[in-house]
Amino acid sequence: MEQKRLVQAFRALEIPELKTLESLSELPGHFINLDYTLPNGRTVRFLEDDKTYLGSQIHKENSDRCYGLISDGSFLFVCEYGCGGSDAAVVFFQRLAGEVPEKE
Repeated sequence: MEQKRLVQAFRALEIPELKTLESLSELPGHFINLDYTLPNGRTVRFLEDDKTYLGSQIHKENSDRCYGLISDGSFLFVCEYGCGGSDAAVVFFQRLAGEVPEKE
């Protein structure tokens, strides 16, 4: 999936801080594969350690937390986390059914 279209798709989400996103970087899965605690208390990881993703980190306004943006072209994933990836939480996940539409 073309990086420009992924950036547009992330910007189109209703998260104000993502409006400043300009590009995505290649990131190794083992570096960005955080632990997420489910409501039942189980901890899971959603990404593959041996895969390379496109992503970015954007600081959350008025907070010490960040948004993590991740895609492999087949999904958009936004998470929020604290220092060093602590207390990670899923904010948004969507599978992409083909190409991301151009923003009008």
